[in-house]
Amino acid sequence: SRKRAAVTELQTKFGISERRACKAIDQPRSSQRFKAKPRSDEAPLVKRMLQLARARPRFGYRRIGGLLVLEGWRTGLSHVFRLWQREGLKVPQKKRKRRRLGMSANGCHRRRAEYPNDVWCWDFIFDRVGVSTLSIEPGSPWENGFAESFHSRFRDECLAQEIFDGLHDARAITPASQEDYNHRRPHGSLGFQTPAGFAAACPASASAKASAPAAHAAICLDQTQP
Repeated sequence: SRKRAAVTELQTKFGISERRACKAIDQPRSSQRFKAKPRSDEAPLVKRMLQLARARPRFGYRRIGGLLVLEGWRTGLSHVFRLWQREGLKVPQKKRKRRRLGMSANGCHRRRAEYPNDVWCWDFIFDRVGVSTLSIEPGSPWENGFAESFHSRFRDECLAQEIFDGLHDARAITPASQEDYNHRRPHGSLGFQTPAGFAAACPASASAKASAPAAHAAICLDQTQP
């Protein structure tokens, strides 16, 4: 599409023929004259894509395309990208939050000692044999990549998108986010499958499901014996 626009620009600016403009930028004339025919299902596909983009504002075209495929739409990533650009969609830039000092009256920057024995503090440390801390280098999230990736997604797609008025909201929203993360959210590392769908397709999961009735029958037999 960019080359087609460049050919048109050359023709308009220099008054040359289409043949010469195509030759100048190595554009086949058949490609220059090609006009894409919209698919019959493109209108409902775009409508559904816009609905998903509004429902999941932190998802880009790849993950939206994964959702469309999971829903049964017959489309490819390049097709979704073309429609995404045509509709002018983009992931909003993250807003930087201002760092506040807080309102704690016990903060060191607020409550300073004015004379001997004016300010005291107590610090309790609990330690337990066999438990240790393994720290990562500052600015090196790849050293704890799995946890850091999850924390980033959880904050970006849940904590930064929801308003928590209290503990009851957290208890309702967090399990819903977990259900969505495992059963409806496509993961790029899994080929844009959901974790639940990927686990169900694994041979180990299939063998476990196949052996489940036999194990259940054995338990029932054991229970009937005196």
